[in-house]
Amino acid sequence: MRILIIGAYGFIGSHIAADLCARGHEIVAAGRNVIFGQQRYPHFKWIPCDLNKDVTAAAWLPRLAGVDAVINCAGVLQSTHRDASEAIHHKGPAALFEACEQQGVGRVIQISALGAGDASGTAYGRDKASGDTALQTHKLDWVVLRPSLVYARGVFGGTALIRGLAGLPFFMPRLGRDPVFQPIHMDDLCTVVARFCEPDAPSRAILNIVGPEEKSLSEITRAIRGWLGFGKAIEITVPRWLIGLGARLGDLGGWFGSRTSFRTTALKQMDVPNVAPMEALVKATGVTPRPMAAALASDPAQVQDRWHARLFFLKPLARIVLALFWIVSGLVLLDPVSFSYAAGVIIQMGLSPDLAGPLAIAGGIVDITLGLLLFLGWRVRVVIATMILVSLGYMTALTISLPGLWLDALGTLTKIIPIIVLMLVVAAIEDER
Repeated sequence: MRILIIGAYGFIGSHIAADLCARGHEIVAAGRNVIFGQQRYPHFKWIPCDLNKDVTAAAWLPRLAGVDAVINCAGVLQSTHRDASEAIHHKGPAALFEACEQQGVGRVIQISALGAGDASGTAYGRDKASGDTALQTHKLDWVVLRPSLVYARGVFGGTALIRGLAGLPFFMPRLGRDPVFQPIHMDDLCTVVARFCEPDAPSRAILNIVGPEEKSLSEITRAIRGWLGFGKAIEITVPRWLIGLGARLGDLGGWFGSRTSFRTTALKQMDVPNVAPMEALVKATGVTPRPMAAALASDPAQVQDRWHARLFFLKPLARIVLALFWIVSGLVLLDPVSFSYAAGVIIQMGLSPDLAGPLAIAGGIVDITLGLLLFLGWRVRVVIATMILVSLGYMTALTISLPGLWLDALGTLTKIIPIIVLMLVVAAIEDER
């Protein structure tokens, strides 16, 4: 079959695309950033799409030529300045489904979420349910799959946060209300999706995709910690108000472009029952999902998994500290006392006294600007590359004109080297997926 997968470089979408490709299907992958998709998954044919904007059937019809089936894996946890939940979960998919009916696409599979609906009290839950309802109104062989927590060797979003919590040294936070899930391994979800791509597969059905066990979030985190080989930890219950504060900070980070895992929507969705009977899934597909322990044991953790767990919270902390260092350095440079010192150093370098003041001001403004851009997460690697060039420029100019500063007791020049190393580390671990 020729299968169009929307959101094909996402966490679930990329796994489904790879699995179906391995089974012999031709994959047409769709996403907003085609260049990113081609770099990460070059063996797929990539076409651009943006559910924020593609909200008419006419926008989708050209993309459906020769397509036998469509799988919609697109989704965002919460609206931001670049993502609109209603468009991505409802309006865009509704237009896609209408175009599928017009084009005569044989099968449409919608990856939704267990707990989608008004009861969640979130735009995410309402919009997901609206998209599911839109699909059911069309004369298509449709299937809506609503997974519980999906876990895999790779992680993203909530599963990345769980791994980060599991990787904390000595202790493990536990939510005051310990939400319960029926976790299902990604391989089992992919097998279910592949089953619905077969010619004799059931259709016009809504299925909850769940594992065989109900597990609390703390039990899941404990299992991941054991899989990583970190041993037991002291469990500390975190009060609800502190969790809520962290979620609101996550919302704020999302508006500044950070793909933070924990937001108010995630917190509210945890309060919605995320469990369901598994019998309907087994009866419809013949697939029996594995218990979590068995699935984890089949794919042992490696050193890079342990690195990721330990770096999860250090990554944003390192970027914030580095950004604040540059901002504070710039502000200090503009302080009258520091400004006079900096101007004096510039004069000692042999430059004109008339240039000393403007150059000191310019240096402070550059430091503050680069720090703010890094704090806001704007093109992090570009900003860091600029920071490194500026740092090397400072170091080279001072080395040529005032080499004695290498012996300065306060480490005026020697401090630049570890800062450059920190910048390289921040740039190296910047990848979001």
